[in-house]
Formats: sequence, structure tokens, C-alpha cells
Amino acid sequence: MLAQIVSLGRKKYTLRRAQKLGVRGWCKNTTENTVKGEIQAHRHAFESMRLWLKHTGSPTSRIDKCIFSDTTEIPEFTYSNFSIVVD
Repeated sequence: MLAQIVSLGRKKYTLRRAQKLGVRGWCKNTTENTVKGEIQAHRHAFESMRLWLKHTGSPTSRIDKCIFSDTTEIPEFTYSNFSIVVD
């Protein structure tokens, strides 16, 4: 599964959650004070991560909005792990 995400929150908690679930992809800060990223995972892990991003996030985050683009099933992953991108 593949999705692009936009979410407010703390990236280190996102990294930890992704690693725990075996999710691959990336996240980074945007100029609009949000976090944007892309996730890839098997269906169950993908759904768990999506729900965590949408409803839980880090202990100190305030999730105003979490937008997922259309999800696409892919034949194989293009990322080997989850990382935080620093511009």
C-alpha cells in the first residue's frame, strides 16, 4: 500500500511507530508547519499506521487534519525503511 500523508505532530514518534509496525517511507517538515510524508506497508500495518497518524500521533501533538491521498497497491516496496528527511 502507498499513501501520501500530511499531519501535525512530532516526527520522532512517527519514526518509532513506523519502525514498530514495519512501515517504510519518509516524513519531513513543511513550510506550513506541518509534517508531510509517504508510507508503504502490508495492508494491516498500513491501516494501523494510518489510524495512528489520524487519531493518536505523539503525546504532545495536536492533530488538526490528516489527509491521505488515494492509496495504491504496489507490487513491491520502493523504500527499505522509514526515515526523517531534513531539508
